Amino acid sequence: MNKKLYALIALFSLVAVFVSCGDDDDEATAELIAWKAHQDQIFRDSVNTGRFSELKSNTGNGSVYYRKSNEIGTKLIEITDTPPLFTDSVVCRYTGWYYNSKNERVTFDTTEGSSNAQGGRGFSLAGYVNNSGTRIGGVIDGWVDILQIMHINDEYLVCLPQQLAYGYNGSYDSNNKVYVVPQYTTLFFNIKLLKIFRKQTTGDDGK
Repeated sequence: MNKKLYALIALFSLVAVFVSCGDDDDEATAELIAWKAHQDQIFRDSVNTGRFSELKSNTGNGSVYYRKSNEIGTKLIEITDTPPLFTDSVVCRYTGWYYNSKNERVTFDTTEGSSNAQGGRGFSLAGYVNNSGTRIGGVIDGWVDILQIMHINDEYLVCLPQQLAYGYNGSYDSNNKVYVVPQYTTLFFNIKLLKIFRKQTTGDDGK
């Protein structure tokens, strides 16, 4: 095979690579254009509700549209006279432990070793559902049950069967590749309820 034929094959290969890359670029560009169009439509639909005021940007690059809201702070009210609901957030002090095969107590989680132990730790009972439908955060079933009968400053010692704790899955630390709580483990907690917060719903999602 002569040099001219090698050169011709190399040239065709190079053209094929560029055509392939060009197709990928065209597809990515089309997706980006569609995404931008969708986002622009969301913006127009929101502004056209007439519920926003216009504030021209100092940059000269368009306007900010705004209205008064109560999503932060005042929308979250502190409850002092009733136990929490499943949809509430709480602040607790607690220590959790289990007993290993030698009946030795193993503490796996506590607020009491920190410098701000008096302030407790806050969390949502139910957690939240992300865009893919997966529930993130929240507490184990046994905590949901016990917290919903507790009042502010109540402190309970709680024993949870494994099916109301971490059950078959246990609590696995994927970073260190160890079980913080082994599978099928009975758990014990001292829990003190410090605060309850309830979110008022207004249906105000920005649209």
